[in-house]
Amino acid sequence: MRRNKLPRFNADIKQSISVFHILPLWVWMLFLVLFLAGLHENGLLLSIGTILTLVGITFAISYIIKKRRYQLTRTDKRIAIYGSTITIVVGLIITGIVVQKDPMPSTQSYPFRSRVNQSAKAASEKKIPEPPKVDETMAQDIHYREGIKDKVTKVIDGDTIVTDKHSRVHLIGITAPRNDHAENPQCFSTEATQKLAELTTNKTIYLVKDSAYTKNNQELTSNSFYVYLDNGTNIAYQLLKDGYGRESSHNYQSYKWQQKFKEAQNDAQKNTKGLWNENTCAGDTISVAAKRQKQKEAKEKQHQKIEAEGQTQQKLRAATATRQTQQPAQPPSNPNIQFRSCKEARAAGYSHMRRGQPGYSQALDRDNDGIACDSHR
Repeated sequence: MRRNKLPRFNADIKQSISVFHILPLWVWMLFLVLFLAGLHENGLLLSIGTILTLVGITFAISYIIKKRRYQLTRTDKRIAIYGSTITIVVGLIITGIVVQKDPMPSTQSYPFRSRVNQSAKAASEKKIPEPPKVDETMAQDIHYREGIKDKVTKVIDGDTIVTDKHSRVHLIGITAPRNDHAENPQCFSTEATQKLAELTTNKTIYLVKDSAYTKNNQELTSNSFYVYLDNGTNIAYQLLKDGYGRESSHNYQSYKWQQKFKEAQNDAQKNTKGLWNENTCAGDTISVAAKRQKQKEAKEKQHQKIEAEGQTQQKLRAATATRQTQQPAQPPSNPNIQFRSCKEARAAGYSHMRRGQPGYSQALDRDNDGIACDSHR
C-alpha cells in the first residue's frame, strides 16, 4: 500500500525523484561533453561505453541516496535498479570490446588527450633507424658520417668530382685514366668517368680527411678526401676493385686505407676487370692516340719481321738449289757395277758414291766416312 504522506520538500526535489531527473544536471552535462569529445572512429564507441557505465554507477548512487531521504514509488525503484544495472553491464561490454580490439588507440581517436601524452607516445613509437653496417675489409669507416656531408653536382673524370661545398674534390688513393684532352684521352677514361658518375651524381656523400695523406709532412692536396656514400661504401675502393683506376701511393707516406686499396687493385688485376682486361687496355692507360701509334709501330715491326723471315727463306732455297746444281750428274744406276779404283769410277762417271749406292765399295772409301771417291786421290 502506497504511503500518502511524503516528507516535505519543494517542487524541484519532487522532480528529481522522477526517472529522467534522478541525476543532477551537471552529470548530464559531463556525459554530453564526453560524448561529443568521443565522436571520432573508435573513440565514439569507447565514449559511449564509458558514459553508459558512469551513468549506471551514478544512477545507482543517486538512487541509494534518494531512497534514504525520500519515499520512492515501486516503479521508480524498479527503474532505478534495473536501469542502473543494465546500463552498467552494457557500458562495460562496449568498453571491453573496444579495448580488446584496439588496446592502444591512436591519439587521433581521442582529441581530448593532452599534448604532452601525445608527444610522449609519438616519441616512444618513433623507430630509431639503425646505423648502416660497415666492413673495414672493404675500407669502410665506422665514423664516416662524422665527415663533411655534401652532394655531388658534377663528375670531372674517374677520380675527381665537384660538390655543393667544394669546387673540386679528388678521391684519395686512386688515379683513374684521364680525359683532360678530348682529342687525346687516356685508355678507359670514358668508362671510369661514367662509373664514378653512376655511383655519385646527385647523391649525398660524406667527405673524410686523412692526415696521413701527406708528402714531407705537408698535406698532399687540400681537396683530397675519402668519399663515402650514405650506405658506407668507400667509392675509391669500389672503383679500384672494379678496375676503373690504379692505386696511387706516389711513394708518399702510407695512408689509412693504402693496403686495402692495393688489395682491391690486385683483385681487379687477377680477375682482369676493367682496364686490366686484354680487350680494353691490358693495364696500359696511355692516351688513345699514343696507344694507336704504339699499335701501328708494333704492326710495322711485325710486318718487317715477316718480310725478313721470307727473305731468309728465299736465300736458303736459292743456296740449296745452287748446291744441287753444282753436284756432278750421276750416271744411270747399275746395282752390280764395281770399280777397282776411283780413277776407273770417275772415268765411268761415278763419284761421291754413298754406302748402299751402285759402285760403292769399302776399298774406295778410304776415310771410312760412308762416301766413296769423295776426294781426288
